[in-house]
Amino acid sequence: MADTFKFGEAGAEEVHRIGAECVQCWKGYPRPCAKCVGGHVHGAWGDEDAATGNYWLYTKCDTCGEAE
Repeated sequence: MADTFKFGEAGAEEVHRIGAECVQCWKGYPRPCAKCVGGHVHGAWGDEDAATGNYWLYTKCDTCGEAE
């Protein structure tokens, strides 16, 4: 099993370290996955609405592959 995986915006995917010690993740991530046992949900920058300042993230579990 690889110890890293890539995800995020197509063409700009980030490399994340599997497990709880991923330094590439957005603040507050990784965190335990609520959908599987032992997985960690990772967060990567998505985009920002300039008008409101609200932003969204890509999320993906390193075990089951599900998003939050």
